Amino acid sequence: MEEQLRVESYEQIRIRRKRLESNERRIAELKRLFIKIYEDNASGRLTDERYDMLSQTYEAEQKQLEAEAITLQQEIEVQAVSYTHLTLP
Repeated sequence: MEEQLRVESYEQIRIRRKRLESNERRIAELKRLFIKIYEDNASGRLTDERYDMLSQTYEAEQKQLEAEAITLQQEIEVQAVSYTHLTLP
């Protein structure tokens, strides 16, 4: 029973870390995309309307991912403490 809890706890940590890494990669990608659309808008290759639409979309996604990343990090920390207590004799 205790072994099963340890395995499940470890698996939950692994899943959350994987999701956190994915979120962090996407946040970095969104930052690059935002810079790109800014440059395209400044050079006239992207209309102001399209820039506004894309920047709002990217910004909303980034805020959602950042909030989720904070939650995931907190969950990982809590789960890690639980896992540590399960592995102690």
